[in-house]
Amino acid sequence: MDYIIQQILENLKNVGLGCGIFVISYLSNMILGLWYNIKVLNQEFDYHRLINSALKILAFVFGTSLLAIGITLVPIFADYVGVVIPEEYTDVLQAIAIVSLFIICSCKYLVEAYNKFRAILFGERNV
Repeated sequence: MDYIIQQILENLKNVGLGCGIFVISYLSNMILGLWYNIKVLNQEFDYHRLINSALKILAFVFGTSLLAIGITLVPIFADYVGVVIPEEYTDVLQAIAIVSLFIICSCKYLVEAYNKFRAILFGERNV
């Protein structure tokens, strides 16, 4: 049982670091989007969009944490029912699943933030 808890906590630590990167990427995109929408496109500030963004971050953090727990428990369960997966394979698969999730999400928001940054600098109206 201690091994299971140790594995879950190790993966949750990795998720915490990944969530930090995601939140930084998302907030960068959101802040640049606020400036772009209000100052460049002359749109009104909308609190609902801000609230939805905060809810999106919370859902992402909780959902990803549960996903990491599930990813951790699958090979442990397989071993429990008699399907032995070598530990080096489970470690690699868990790391790939967790890291790739954050790379994909963070890069999406970093690219969007970069495009908004360029639009603000160069006065572009189509982002």
